[in-house]
Amino acid sequence: MGQSEPLQDNAKEKRGLFGSFRRSGGSSFSLPGTLQQEMPIDLPGTIIQPNGGTGRVLVVDDDKAIRALADFTLTSLGYQVMQAETALQGVNLYREKFEAGERFDVVILDLTLPGGMGGKEALQKLIEIDPTVNAIVSSGYATDVTMSRYQDFGFRGVIAKPYEIAELGKIVHDVMAEAASTSFRIVRYTPSTD
Repeated sequence: MGQSEPLQDNAKEKRGLFGSFRRSGGSSFSLPGTLQQEMPIDLPGTIIQPNGGTGRVLVVDDDKAIRALADFTLTSLGYQVMQAETALQGVNLYREKFEAGERFDVVILDLTLPGGMGGKEALQKLIEIDPTVNAIVSSGYATDVTMSRYQDFGFRGVIAKPYEIAELGKIVHDVMAEAASTSFRIVRYTPSTD
């Protein structure tokens, strides 16, 4: 993006694939073509720096663009990321890595996945493999009861789509930090209303 291009015009072009991923003074991503991070500096507001960290994250989502966005964001924050398109692939990949001693620190599970097994069912399979699995439920359907009562289903966190950089980094960081502590509190990211 050239310095002379108006940010507002460019932001409108980016909405086609994901909607707007930028709040005033925040960050936005553009995935069509090349992956690039845009950090507007000429807009008023405070830039919220996403939380970085280290660890292994499995992203299970049927939407290739969402997987790519999560992968790019979390990798840039320092995490090692693997992806799965279906719940079955995610469960099998988790089992394979767990048995090899390469446990995932966090799993982000889309609530609605093709193939008959959704995020809730996948989590139950993951708990059978590893009772200490740290899963975050993810969905674009904010009205689903799982999103509001995620802890009742065994999830340790929740994030709504579309993802924002700071939100995704914060929830992954917070869930991992809580899992590492002696108290396993449930972590919920509540987005601010701008």
